[in-house]
Amino acid sequence: MKNRWGLLLLSVVVALCLTPSLSMADASTDYSEMADWMKMTANQGSIPEGTTITMSNWQQYKQFMPLGMIKLFQGVYNWKMPQDVSMTVGPMTEGGVPSTWVAATEKYGPQTSFKILPNGHYLLENYHGGTPFPNPQDPQKGWKIMVNAYYAFVPALYVNAPENYATVWAIDKYGDVAPSTLILTYRWTDYITDANFPTKYDYSPGTWYAEWAMQETPEQARYTASLSMFYTDQEAHPFPDTFVFVPALRRSLRLSASSRCSPVFGFDWTYDDAKTNGFNGTTSIYTGDYLGNRKILTLAHFNTDGADLPAGYDMPAGVAEAVVGQVGSPPDDS
Repeated sequence: MKNRWGLLLLSVVVALCLTPSLSMADASTDYSEMADWMKMTANQGSIPEGTTITMSNWQQYKQFMPLGMIKLFQGVYNWKMPQDVSMTVGPMTEGGVPSTWVAATEKYGPQTSFKILPNGHYLLENYHGGTPFPNPQDPQKGWKIMVNAYYAFVPALYVNAPENYATVWAIDKYGDVAPSTLILTYRWTDYITDANFPTKYDYSPGTWYAEWAMQETPEQARYTASLSMFYTDQEAHPFPDTFVFVPALRRSLRLSASSRCSPVFGFDWTYDDAKTNGFNGTTSIYTGDYLGNRKILTLAHFNTDGADLPAGYDMPAGVAEAVVGQVGSPPDDS
């Protein structure tokens, strides 16, 4: 069954290579694969509507794929595209954020600023909602784009309840694939721009965002829960405070703030991956290198129109047998 989840050809700025800030200058990042990808995608051209991408022809269109998607097609890791994968390019579409977010961006964006502290950390100033840097430019263009990803739009309240579980399909070391269901609540506590919500809640002072999730199945993991609270003062709290409730212990544990690579609920996800949209790291001690603009195939419109899980998906990677849309290019260097 073909469903109409929105895989899109999206024009984006590539600022994905995160580097430590000045206070962590002894660390280094290997950019070689990203540098090769930038060269390979330098002359993209266009991709016709109706194009069907399969395992037999994907290399003809790899210049439109992010590096991770290329790896899935290459099959170099445990997670890979199935042999019968089929992705059809649909018509060009645009849109995504509500008018209240646009209004907040227009109102507050021009006054958002930053400074670099003596310890090399970055301090965001005068942010009050919307996209912090709607037209990021140097100095620190890469960092500004990363900040935009960190404060990317998500609804003021996002909920998966028992009536609409979030389902994660996991594969174990034996190759067995099984679903795990979760209920969750993600919500803004400050900088809120959605209609019919206050701009700020007082029940969690000092925070701007919170993520709570609890596992429902399988039974042996039921009631395992995680709570992360993100602070407005990222110099004092570079990473969120994260607590995990362990049913076997009948108590919660506070995770180390530096354990950002630890798995969530035993999945391949890490806590930095857990946000519904954007980047879950920190804007204080990380920055980004601006590399250029590229159009990439990505799941940009996430909804349940025509969804049929798992029948409408190529398992175990969970790739939707989707109609792929095309998004227009942004202004130059934006």
